[in-house]
Amino acid sequence: MKIDVSKMQKAKEEALQIIKAKENKEEAVVEAIEVMNSALNDELVQKIVEESNSKTEQESEKDFYERLGLRILSAKEKDFYEKLIENPKQAIDAGQIEIFPTSVIDLTLENIRTQSELLANVNMAPAGVKRWLVAEETGKYSWGGALSVEKLKSEIQAKFKSMVTEVNRLTVFMILPKAIKELALPFVDKYCRAILAEQLMNGLEHGVICGEGEKATEPIGLFKQIGATNGDGKNKNKDLNTDITSFSPKSLANAKKYLSNGGKRKISQILVICNPSDRALYIDPAMQDRRGNMIPAAKNLVVAESPECPEGKAGLALPKKYTLAMSDVKISDYDQTLADQDADLMVGGTFANGRAVDDNVCYVFDPTKLEEFIDKVEIVNNDNP
Repeated sequence: MKIDVSKMQKAKEEALQIIKAKENKEEAVVEAIEVMNSALNDELVQKIVEESNSKTEQESEKDFYERLGLRILSAKEKDFYEKLIENPKQAIDAGQIEIFPTSVIDLTLENIRTQSELLANVNMAPAGVKRWLVAEETGKYSWGGALSVEKLKSEIQAKFKSMVTEVNRLTVFMILPKAIKELALPFVDKYCRAILAEQLMNGLEHGVICGEGEKATEPIGLFKQIGATNGDGKNKNKDLNTDITSFSPKSLANAKKYLSNGGKRKISQILVICNPSDRALYIDPAMQDRRGNMIPAAKNLVVAESPECPEGKAGLALPKKYTLAMSDVKISDYDQTLADQDADLMVGGTFANGRAVDDNVCYVFDPTKLEEFIDKVEIVNNDNP
């Protein structure tokens, strides 16, 4: 979604004034969140309202839905949205609506994966699962005779790690404007999924990259050590390696050896996780020639940039070696809000967890050590001797 920078700056200034002026800071923070969210989502609201009025007499319902990316809602989804837009406060107080249908969450997560190169390469457990198994291998083989069932079983089980999803709370804010609530349910669904995706994506990316572990009520990020914690119980940072100065095979040799887990797994593709600023300053100049073409040595590298990745720190990670699981998204009305007349502020909470199959799936390095790629120029002397 395109963001109007001047509008966002004005909203930021208004939010700061609210926080400074109000004595009740909790109330002020919520009002400030509403101002920022409204500025961010006004364009989305306007677009969806225009779409709802755009059907022509010649269009069939099916063609209209397909053109605007709308869905035919299930009975459960219709029931949920009907209660959500009728009177959120009463419905929630009565316990009638509190959990988004898992079908909506699963679809939202799929949409997030299309927008995030990082999350597209993460294994996602289905929404609503309470416990999930993380493993790199799901089977075993044996040559030269039968292996006992018990030994085989123990070898396979040793590879599995159990992960409980209902431990780390992730909170999102969602404003329901009147302009959206008055539309047909498929448009309400489209709006809710867009806002959820926007709010969840950054939170999930943070957890995958630098989540500090269960003592911080976060997943264990790729940049953290799985089995080592600090005195406060949070997972320790991995060492920041400074040996990568280019993307040549020689410079990447130690990193690839690390990722191979002692030669136990093949490496076909590597994600380069980085901050957008580091990508512009260091990653792209080291990865591209002067014409902007990818250098041959970097052909198996895929850049996965994220604002949640700290500047000055990047990671080489293997795709599909991190598992992320999320439970139901439960919503509640935030009764501190003062903007009842124009919109309802909803607070969504979900529990999520995640971890890699082992520490060796991500090699953390300092991107500022990368040197710009310089094309070699060969001068050929065509003069006859």
